[in-house]
Amino acid sequence: MTVDPADPTWFPFDLDLAAGNARFLRLRADVLDRSVFLDHRIALLERIPVDVPLADLAVPPTTPAWLFHTSFCCSTLLARALHATPWVEVLKEPFALRRLADAMHAGQPTGDALPTVVALLARPWHPGSRTVIKPTHAALNLAPALLDATPDSRAVVLHSSLRDFLVSNLKKPPETQDKVGRLAARLARDAGFDPELLRAAESDVGWPGLVAVQWTAAIALAQRALRHAPSRVVALSDRELLADVPGRVAAIADWLTLPAPP
Repeated sequence: MTVDPADPTWFPFDLDLAAGNARFLRLRADVLDRSVFLDHRIALLERIPVDVPLADLAVPPTTPAWLFHTSFCCSTLLARALHATPWVEVLKEPFALRRLADAMHAGQPTGDALPTVVALLARPWHPGSRTVIKPTHAALNLAPALLDATPDSRAVVLHSSLRDFLVSNLKKPPETQDKVGRLAARLARDAGFDPELLRAAESDVGWPGLVAVQWTAAIALAQRALRHAPSRVVALSDRELLADVPGRVAAIADWLTLPAPP
């Protein structure tokens, strides 16, 4: 099969940065509607990947909108509310961005991969439509680079209070709670925290201390995005969203200049 980089139904699902390849899956727009996340949980049963060298992909740049978040802060609710086919498609946590975030976290160069991947993800799915991209919270380290790659874009950073974040974690199943230590260590390193902070938090407080470090590091990374492009990024808390979901969604859609009708 031949991948047409102008056709958004050829979706850049994964990356092999060592080989310099993008891994595409063929999918229809309804897969975006049905998929809670566009990672291994994508709502696509038949997966036949096609690898294409990133250097061979010439994609005209298109301006997306960005939805950054600190995790467990109603970002999926906001993403679903903004998703309004055929005017707006929201890409919920595409795995290719996690690959780029992993590379940046490991200190590996992403080269031309990042702008190429962003251009592929930003392609409109319908004439006159816009694409909103919601990276996973583990890709907050990419936020400044993503904003630089799309200089005309706007973004929202969704966040929660530490109390709400802790309560959300307490409600999660054990397999999710077990990830807290790894996520805290990852985000703390991306935020430039002293490793001793993580060790002290775990020693003095235990698991809740790791949750607090994860939240603090995510907030620091969110603040970095706000400082990086203050005229193009706004912050919104989960409680502000929940206090008036229709009103906040309409205001965010207007801020992001999305074409969906009221």
